[in-house]
Amino acid sequence: DEGLEKIKAKGNKFNPDLHEAMLTEQATEPEKENQVLDDLQCGYIFKGRVLRHSKVKVGIKAKEKDGKKDLEKNESK
Repeated sequence: DEGLEKIKAKGNKFNPDLHEAMLTEQATEPEKENQVLDDLQCGYIFKGRVLRHSKVKVGIKAKEKDGKKDLEKNESK
């Protein structure tokens, strides 16, 4: 296990060097935009190199409708 570490994704800003976006969801709060909302599969770094990217769900900017934000969430099955 020496040199092997898990990539901590949930709650952090999305980083394409460490994360692979599998799902997106409209953010209900501005600070959740471009943030990892859920870690679907853990990723790993070994001796400073990414072995496997974390597969994650990312918050995206809510669409605006008639000047107001549309806060409907994309539901995954």
